[in-house]
Amino acid sequence: MLPTDIAGSNPMRDVAVGKAGNMVTITTDGTIYELDPEGYTLFYFGGREDGTNRAGLFVQPSAIEIDGDGQLLVADREKGTVEIFSPTGFTEKLHEGIGLFAEGYYVESEAIWQDVLQLNASFALAHNAIGQSEFKQQNYDEAMDRFKRSHNHDAYSNAFWEVRYEWMQENLSLLFASIIGLITLRFGIVYSNRRFGYLAQ
Repeated sequence: MLPTDIAGSNPMRDVAVGKAGNMVTITTDGTIYELDPEGYTLFYFGGREDGTNRAGLFVQPSAIEIDGDGQLLVADREKGTVEIFSPTGFTEKLHEGIGLFAEGYYVESEAIWQDVLQLNASFALAHNAIGQSEFKQQNYDEAMDRFKRSHNHDAYSNAFWEVRYEWMQENLSLLFASIIGLITLRFGIVYSNRRFGYLAQ
């Protein structure tokens, strides 16, 4: 499930899963990644201790865990410490949105994702989630806009197909009626001309 740039280039030391299905990993160099339930990177932080003894950096990370309050606990074997990271307001909103979205409450989660965008207007996951909500409500033009912002090409293509299908439903009957009308008019003119010969005059 994990992207190759996380799972392959820098060996993971440990993985933990939160209530919303979000995953956190810590690599051997002390970088902490948080991913959504599908394995897409949400953000990352931390790193290797550079000798300045700064909080949030690690020498030999050995374990990571998420407690019931959503806090991260990271153990460092070399330093003999356990550091605790508390979620920000942005992270709490993000986890709330991820939890609802993972359970299939796309429409219900839209207000949460709007709050996330108030804090970070370019957060792709929020745009994608709102796009899914708009798609479920058959608001395909709005869904296309959100999928474009989140770079979800497959979902954008699906929404575009629905827009095109709606256009065809609305316009094909008029097009067929016009064609039938033109054919009827042509036969009418040919029939009238044979009977009265007015086109030959």
